[in-house]
Amino acid sequence: MLIVDCHTHILAAGSEKDGRRFLQDLCRGHFVTTGLLPWERFPTEEDWCACEWLFQPIDPAASIADHEQAGISKTVILAVAPSDYTPYGIRGTMDLARVTGVDGEVTIDKANDYIAALVRRYPDKFIGFGAVNPRYRGVQAAVKELERLVVDLKLTGLKLYPMYDHYSPDDPDLVFPIFAKALELGIPVMVNQSSTPARFAPLGLGRPWLLDAV
Repeated sequence: MLIVDCHTHILAAGSEKDGRRFLQDLCRGHFVTTGLLPWERFPTEEDWCACEWLFQPIDPAASIADHEQAGISKTVILAVAPSDYTPYGIRGTMDLARVTGVDGEVTIDKANDYIAALVRRYPDKFIGFGAVNPRYRGVQAAVKELERLVVDLKLTGLKLYPMYDHYSPDDPDLVFPIFAKALELGIPVMVNQSSTPARFAPLGLGRPWLLDAV
């Protein structure tokens, strides 16, 4: 039986400082309930030292080993779309540990290249979904990158993050051209929905009914 984990992340999701800030928001509730962080006050950076492993880049080999131990055959690895204009600073998939073999400066502009490199290295284990953000360089740049990540990089799906990147998924000018290109390319699109503990991610942009028009 083939079991696929359809939603995983890998490597790092931003610069060391900004990625750390986002993960603190995302995971604070969990660590409070497990007793690693104080519940009676907002945790300090010193408190977070008890959870330091959380901020390390996710190693591809370790991810594969964890999934194999759980009986999962393949995993969908999702790129995090590039963003530099929210309170979370520089966000997007980055190869901070330099394990992908992608040359040059480490940057969020290479998010899809990093994911594609891992799929090429582990084709029997990883299924690669790229990501674009129409607010980062504009919708036309996002559509061009979508075509590149499918045609050139051979990624097989797209992930969108409306609430994290601060746009509505039903915006006809900003987002519909992306859906149209995805339809033309014949790929599935995964849209981040529902709730999040991240403070700077508007929950209204994750309401499922916003996909009715789509």
